[in-house]
Amino acid sequence: MEVVILIVLGGLGWLASLGVEKMLQRRLRPFEPQNTYVIPGYFRQPLLMVAVVLIPLEIILPLAWLLRPVNGIGIHIGLLLPALMLPLLAFSISMVWIHYGAVVLDGQRIRRLYLVGQREMLCQDITGLAQKMFFLTPVTVVRGGGDRLRFPRSIRGHPELYQRLSDLIQGGQVSPGAARSADGAAPGFPYAFGIHPKRMLWEKIAFALLMLIFAVLATLGLWIQLAQEMLPPFTWESLFLILLFLIPFGVLFPILLVIVYRQVTDPDTPVQFVLEQDWIDVIYPGQRRDSFAVDTLESVQLIPVQYRVKSEFDGAVVSDRVTRYEFQIRFTGSQCITLTPNRMAMFRQTPEKLRAVFRALYGL
Repeated sequence: MEVVILIVLGGLGWLASLGVEKMLQRRLRPFEPQNTYVIPGYFRQPLLMVAVVLIPLEIILPLAWLLRPVNGIGIHIGLLLPALMLPLLAFSISMVWIHYGAVVLDGQRIRRLYLVGQREMLCQDITGLAQKMFFLTPVTVVRGGGDRLRFPRSIRGHPELYQRLSDLIQGGQVSPGAARSADGAAPGFPYAFGIHPKRMLWEKIAFALLMLIFAVLATLGLWIQLAQEMLPPFTWESLFLILLFLIPFGVLFPILLVIVYRQVTDPDTPVQFVLEQDWIDVIYPGQRRDSFAVDTLESVQLIPVQYRVKSEFDGAVVSDRVTRYEFQIRFTGSQCITLTPNRMAMFRQTPEKLRAVFRALYGL
């Protein structure tokens, strides 16, 4: 019976997802494909399934409680249950709303198409461009004319769209006298970015505390027996209890150690960049420094990488693919430095902003 219910609910989610996708395709027909940037769904099918199931329940259960038939339902099911389900319904609808639609950018205006309706802004009114977090989602915010448009950074072709918007702002194609900014003030020499020393200190403190917790858990079998005065002497039963905690945490300990080490103190991973007019300094843990002449700088590229996001609950598994971008700096002689999305997050940077900085400073 549970399998049948899951199949029916999955079918409803699939039909709802197919319906909204077809609706978006019809709305995009009047626009040129090269000016259209579609927002891919983020767990759209399961989220729509939740909405399709909960919306009728949010209406039927309170009505059934109010009408009070002979064998009616009580206040717990009629009001409290819908109230408990309301946050989940609101979250599902909000995520579908944010991760649905498209952005259309032509020579005159930028349009943001939503599930219902659209908002638009004249290109000449655009005065600012920023990248922020909005409702647990990384978004790009376009400001202008006292209004703002948001779209998730997972939108297809986001680097190209971001660059076109930056060119509109920096190229002066906005209203005269308007304050223009693309992710802050224009960069100048020297331009430094990296992990703040305080952030590095807190990372090391958190790493030490985490290692201490794992050390305590791994030796918990010993502490339990010492607290109960069961040791000494050591017996086979006491050794078994010690190994019961030591083996699993002893296996996880080195794995965690390698992950955190590579994230924070790996000597081959940069922690700071300093962009000078003639040199680019790359600083590693332990104050090791590599310097590259600007003349050897060939290009900076954004490399798309597919990540699979998976969620599991009570045996049900849902997954989706998310595209994120690595930032790659290439020098002559096949030298290359790659910054992963996690490393850029520690730098408080985005790949699009870094590319804009290199373009502004070195004319790439």
